[in-house]
Amino acid sequence: MKTLTICAMALAMAACGGKKDDAKKEEAKDDALTCAQVADKAVAALGDRGGPVKDKLRPIYEERCTQDKWPADVMACFATASGFEALQGCRQRLVFEPREKLIQQIRGVMGAMGGGMGGRPPMGHGGAGSDAKAPAP
Repeated sequence: MKTLTICAMALAMAACGGKKDDAKKEEAKDDALTCAQVADKAVAALGDRGGPVKDKLRPIYEERCTQDKWPADVMACFATASGFEALQGCRQRLVFEPREKLIQQIRGVMGAMGGGMGGRPPMGHGGAGSDAKAPAP
């Protein structure tokens, strides 16, 4: 009988602990950024200098974030970035393959838009003959 009581208490304690863990996971999920939010905030970081390229970059950020499953710290970085340099720093947090996918898509947009910002490349992104390695946004 004593063993049965101990087992019942152990099961009750485990069940209570599980509910607390589930509640913590649900709370963390509610606080987590979505890729759509990250994309909105990343293009907002471009400020007025983003011009028409912002509309083209937003879906790229969301797609890459979603498909490449960016880690929470990278998502937080993009969501709190302010300016080109900050976006570049966030991009460097990505591992090689996701970073290169993002860079290639950004380059495609920038090239199609003649540099994206009134025909001139954005700060941190050189045009032809530049030694800049990656686009700023």
